[in-house]
Amino acid sequence: MLPECVNPSEFTDWALTSESLEWISQFVKAVGIRKVIECGSGLSTILFGSFKLEKVLSLEHDSNWYTYTCQRLQEKGLLEYVDLQLCPLQESILNGNSVKWYEID
Repeated sequence: MLPECVNPSEFTDWALTSESLEWISQFVKAVGIRKVIECGSGLSTILFGSFKLEKVLSLEHDSNWYTYTCQRLQEKGLLEYVDLQLCPLQESILNGNSVKWYEID
């Protein structure tokens, strides 16, 4: 069962399914996870925030999605439980290949 504050209908672009969110929820509880780092924000960010874990760090590259997720977290009283960072993508070299990855500076 998902926490009341997690409503998949609020997120229509790239949202996890209810089944995926329930699996994540059960896994976090069963394993006793206390810290999370995620690349990308949205429903999973709200889910992790609702658990009031020791630390949730969420990296978001899109400024509009960052703002939207921040607003949802604030509306649900969960902003204090998530460190949501705006990290635009930049070109990086990985194994000799150019890839886009989060600007963490």
